[in-house]
Amino acid sequence: MPSTHKDLSSWADTPFPLIPTPCGSRSLAKEHGSRMMAHEMTQLHNCILHVLNCVYNQAPHVTSPKDIKDLLHLVKLWHDELEHHHQTEEQCFFPAIERLSGEKGVMEGNIDQHHRFEPGLEALKKYALETRIEEYNAGDLRAIIDNFGDILQTHLNDEIDTLLDLKHYDSGELKACWAETHNYVLKTCDSRVQLPMLLGSMDRTYEGKAQGLSMPWFLYYLVEFWFSREHKDSWRFLPCTTWGKPKPLWATGAVKS
Repeated sequence: MPSTHKDLSSWADTPFPLIPTPCGSRSLAKEHGSRMMAHEMTQLHNCILHVLNCVYNQAPHVTSPKDIKDLLHLVKLWHDELEHHHQTEEQCFFPAIERLSGEKGVMEGNIDQHHRFEPGLEALKKYALETRIEEYNAGDLRAIIDNFGDILQTHLNDEIDTLLDLKHYDSGELKACWAETHNYVLKTCDSRVQLPMLLGSMDRTYEGKAQGLSMPWFLYYLVEFWFSREHKDSWRFLPCTTWGKPKPLWATGAVKS
């Protein structure tokens, strides 16, 4: 059933609500591994929601053939990155947590949730890849997102609670699982897609100044001047600069309130 909480003038923090960070602006160094993982996963999940909200809110306001093409390409890139995110969880992160805990199926509930919105994601990918420019209809695109968006947001929120519930396990071992997953991502991701999308959707003013993902300073310049070049026309729809500063949405001019 289509959602009713939509506002054409919204920025990237609605219609699908962002997730509160477990640690806020506190340093993560002394946090238990469960809270550290939950905090950084929240940052990633909010990036996913930011881009989805950007697409939803700008879809009715793109009219030229080039703008439509670039927005649909962003939809396709977002789909592929979300798919990679969940593959990473299922193939690397969740098995590592299961080995650590000794509890078979400890993350199974999260995998089950993945299956609930997979048909919606496939419909979105099909629309992005097969829609001819002259057939583009913002209402159709939004309807597809409405069919899975709330389910996806619930999953992204629930998964944070699952990670926080791991507080009874050894902190160092949990952090080692997280580091293993990070290395897996670096080996399997497309840096021309993941890095520009991640940095361009990570609001570093969220909750005042929530502790962000730790990245070397030079990476921002590499992303800005190298990795972002191939898909730069689609990145203009993202809500933040490479350095995480919120900016007006390209197609609507809406700003963060």
